[in-house]
Amino acid sequence: MQAGWSLPRLCVQTQATGSSRASRGRLQHSAGSQVHAAAAAAEQSNPAPLKTRPLRSESQPRVCSSLFHQKKRDTAGGILLARTSSRRRINKSAHGPGAMGTVLDSNFLALTAIVTVGYQLVFFIITALLKFDKVTDFAGSTNFVIIAVLTLVLKGTWHFRQIVLTVLVVIWGLRLAVFLLMRILKWGEDKRFDEMRGNLGKLAVFWTFQAVWVWTVSLPVTIVNASNRNPSIEARDIIGWIMWVVGLSVEAIADQQKLKFKNSPSNRGKWCNVGLWSYTRHPNYFGEIFLWWGVFVASAPVLSGAEWLVILGPIFLTLLLLFVSGIPLLEASADKRFGRSEEYHAYKKSTSPLIPLPPVVYGALPDWFKVAFLLELPLYNPGPEREPVSVS
Repeated sequence: MQAGWSLPRLCVQTQATGSSRASRGRLQHSAGSQVHAAAAAAEQSNPAPLKTRPLRSESQPRVCSSLFHQKKRDTAGGILLARTSSRRRINKSAHGPGAMGTVLDSNFLALTAIVTVGYQLVFFIITALLKFDKVTDFAGSTNFVIIAVLTLVLKGTWHFRQIVLTVLVVIWGLRLAVFLLMRILKWGEDKRFDEMRGNLGKLAVFWTFQAVWVWTVSLPVTIVNASNRNPSIEARDIIGWIMWVVGLSVEAIADQQKLKFKNSPSNRGKWCNVGLWSYTRHPNYFGEIFLWWGVFVASAPVLSGAEWLVILGPIFLTLLLLFVSGIPLLEASADKRFGRSEEYHAYKKSTSPLIPLPPVVYGALPDWFKVAFLLELPLYNPGPEREPVSVS
């Protein structure tokens, strides 16, 4: 029952309170009107002086000043935050999206050098201690694969050009590694190491050259994988990729043709002069040189400034095969085995040492032209020729 009566009483009290407030409001309004009227009359008789801003006492709060300084601090803080964020964006863009950051140096030159030396050192120790040279070429070829994949993953930008060049190197390296490993396992030993197995110094020189070969020839791919630049695919990319396909095809076909030739009992004691080997005495080396120049051409759109020094990669490979460990060694070995064969001398005279040409064309060229333009170097024909004799 009490709850039922409380609501009417509350309403009555509210109404009463509202009435009293309204009465006071009317009284205040009436009084205010009288005050305003009196003030207006006074202004007409005595005009007010110009208004000036009153001086702020020390006790007054510095509201405007505080707001100004707060705004200034907020603005400065915003600029600092913006600059910090900008630096972070710049640092992130320097490494590329998704990158794992700089490792030793931004171009991975120091990293790839350390990885190459360490990898080759492991196999050098195996070869020196166990007199086991069957993994030599395998170590060199797979080192290329490791460098290409490692730099691509560490950079993390995954540009199309980077992926393509890495895949090309991986295909070349794995094919060559498997082929050379299977061949040496079948042959039993590598005759290049006959004079090195008991000479630690010569063995160390060989492995040092191999490390330099891997690191230097890999330079175009290393720099491309380390770069943030990603220009559109252009003619140089296509030309480089075509050169790589042609070079790898020539190298792979030549390797298989020579392997098949040597595995035939009827060809025992003969030099390989079939297929591509009838157009050049070293088609596999031509293919390897050609494909690595293709890799350089495909990397050219990314290069700038000092990065063009990666041309040292294919140059080093070309000089190495022409003057050091490639053609000179094989030419000397073939001359030693077949130098008294009339057919062998006829083959050399009509077959280009490196650049593929039809035998009838090459054989008809003058000797000076062969030396000047087709790399028929005196290095490949040392000393006076022995009197050739026919070999049945």
